[in-house]
Amino acid sequence: MTDSPLIFLDVDGPLIPFRPRPGAADTPQQEWLHRLDPAAGRRLLALGATLVWATTWMETANEQVAPRIGLPPLPVVPFPDDDHLPGNGLHWKTIPLILWAAGRPFVWLDDELTDTDRGWVADHHPGPALLHRVDPFTGLTDDDLARVEQWLRTARPRRTPPMPPPSVRLTPEQLARRTVGPRTGDVPVKPITISAYDPGWPTRFAREQTRIRAALGTRVLALDHVGSTAVPGLPAKNRIDIDLIVADPADEDTYVPDLTAAGYQLRTREPHWYEHRCLWTPGHDVNLHVFGPDCDEHLRHLIFRDWLRTHPADRDLYAAHKFEAAARHPDSASAYVHAKGAVVREILQRAGLR
Repeated sequence: MTDSPLIFLDVDGPLIPFRPRPGAADTPQQEWLHRLDPAAGRRLLALGATLVWATTWMETANEQVAPRIGLPPLPVVPFPDDDHLPGNGLHWKTIPLILWAAGRPFVWLDDELTDTDRGWVADHHPGPALLHRVDPFTGLTDDDLARVEQWLRTARPRRTPPMPPPSVRLTPEQLARRTVGPRTGDVPVKPITISAYDPGWPTRFAREQTRIRAALGTRVLALDHVGSTAVPGLPAKNRIDIDLIVADPADEDTYVPDLTAAGYQLRTREPHWYEHRCLWTPGHDVNLHVFGPDCDEHLRHLIFRDWLRTHPADRDLYAAHKFEAAARHPDSASAYVHAKGAVVREILQRAGLR
């Protein structure tokens, strides 16, 4: 087994709620399989963890539940026939799950969890664990999945990506190929200028984050404020850079129409560069960069941001290069980016990239 986090899945309650889904006709209890959400499997798979059945359905979950919600056959935790509580209010699944996890980080989604189970796991399991109780009457919700996604991001150690290739000035032909919509490939909407740090930038990111999550829901695998406006004290262009992680950036039909309806316009398509897409707001005060899971470039954005947040000397060095690049190339976005390339690589190397 790998060291990726586990998600232990119960069926009755979390996946088959005790009440029918809103707007759905109901049938007798023995036919409650129709209460399964056909999209639940896709949403769970998008979390990027190893899914494991932790249910009295045992192998039957692979036969009756998995196909209905779009899951492949999953590993099954073998529970003993005797499911009596081990005492002191501890759930009968708790000890078998700890043994099965064998120290790996895990999430347990169940409707019968208590603080007794959480305390026992904290005392006996060496790795991080989230025991998340799902309301059995509503079943697994977007809020539950958002909580799990947030926890998984803290439980996973961040991979160190390789150094980016040296910066190369794009040719007019390359710029034309990456450009989407009625715009020039290189001339900015207005000349590039660098402004003093604005304490309101994080609030602007929070506003955009709310809008993006409302548009895409659980299709958002991660959403991060990146770039210079995410570094307190760093001068920047008055434009918020955001990294959005989706399951497949190349599958534009699954996210671009909803983002367009929310006010973002697709402006860049780069299949050769991690399937990168970039969407703008109409006034181009936001760059919404779209990447896939575990993308090197997204990880570099996070590492660069976090390094500058904690290393003022490099923050100031980068600011000086930004001012110089903007002064020399106010009317060429590609030349501005290229002029900063060497110092970005220098700082990333100090941050641990090789």
